[in-house]
Amino acid sequence: MIRNFSFPLRGLLRSLRFFSYALFVPRKVDVIFSYPATFNRNIDKENELILPFLQICKENNLTYLVFEESDLGGAFSEELFSSEAIPLTLISLIEAVYRKFYILISFNRDASKKIDKKINTALSRLFFRRVSANTVITMICHKVGLWRACFPDSQIYDYQHGIIFDGDWGYLLDGQPPSFRIENQVQTLTYGPIISNILISKDQTQFYNQSTVFAIGVEKYKSPAYPCSENRPMKILFSMQDTLDGSHEDLVTYNNKVKRFLDDTSHFFLKNNIELTARHHPRSISGKGINFLDNYSFIRQSNQRVSLQSELAEHHIHLTFNSSSSVEAAYLGMPTIFLELDSPINGDFPHLSSSYVFFDQLQYPLKEFITHNKSEFLALMSSLVSKGWSEHSSAILRWKDLLHINFDKTLALKILNPVQEELRSEKNHLS
Repeated sequence: MIRNFSFPLRGLLRSLRFFSYALFVPRKVDVIFSYPATFNRNIDKENELILPFLQICKENNLTYLVFEESDLGGAFSEELFSSEAIPLTLISLIEAVYRKFYILISFNRDASKKIDKKINTALSRLFFRRVSANTVITMICHKVGLWRACFPDSQIYDYQHGIIFDGDWGYLLDGQPPSFRIENQVQTLTYGPIISNILISKDQTQFYNQSTVFAIGVEKYKSPAYPCSENRPMKILFSMQDTLDGSHEDLVTYNNKVKRFLDDTSHFFLKNNIELTARHHPRSISGKGINFLDNYSFIRQSNQRVSLQSELAEHHIHLTFNSSSSVEAAYLGMPTIFLELDSPINGDFPHLSSSYVFFDQLQYPLKEFITHNKSEFLALMSSLVSKGWSEHSSAILRWKDLLHINFDKTLALKILNPVQEELRSEKNHLS
């Protein structure tokens, strides 16, 4: 059952109930899962990337807690908590108040790192001193500072989301892992050996190595049938990157880039009766700052309540500047056209280069499916309209199988239950 509250009540009562109880009653679990509620993206508003871990816990009688965090009254305050989640609403409120108070009394306005450590220490002593866990699984290293303060001897793993590449500040930038991963001794779980090899081979510090990076795989999507029929008008799904992760200026830059592209190509779409579906980023504010899309008659806006896989299955081609949705499209054997416009560089949003990420590092197989200007895009589209696109599916499917391996349940169990694995290893050694 999913519960949805409006801030400040949404999730606050569940949060208060758990943490009030935790003040007095010990709670020992095998595993803690921690991530933002924005990952609850499937049709049931659950985190489908974490579900395989939860299933293994249930099958092996491992106890666990799931902590989810939503934005307090901000862009993502309407995100739903999953059915098993303990909302971190109370913790987030206390963090916000503590941070504002500390900044007011501190002469050092740049002491954010010091402030975070003080907050994590205080929260661990107040709310988690009676809670214990052997293993912590996070996504985007969610609250790793807090979990390390709470459980100094536990194993902390961060599970990959989307794509990883050399140049991503959250994983590896200029040959250096981010300090928060090193300081909190975070190990990394990836979708496959390609990503693991990138981290290990590009890391100049050797923080990423065979004992800290594990290719655990990902639960394969049960993809719907791909509509390869080329006897009907082409439908293209445009994965937008109108996320609020960057600054307001970043978003304006991105939207202007999209508008210029649509202005340049609208005649072609209309002439060939091609429908373009704009699917907004999961962390965008749908309907704000994107009203310009309504000016194009060939564009319809996506139903964000429908899963990405389901919506992809209704289209023939995937279009993006540089989105991990291209990997999900690959599960259907659907080719992606990458828009490499305005000379993007290797850094982060909005200038991220798809050439650098997908073609140089992740080895995307369709080398002609990257377009740098209007002429290249229209030439590729004209070819697809006249010759079809289904012939590219087999190459895409082979690439996907190299990038994402099947979820390794045996490895997952070892990670989720390290105590039992140590006992088993000792028993085997003695025998």
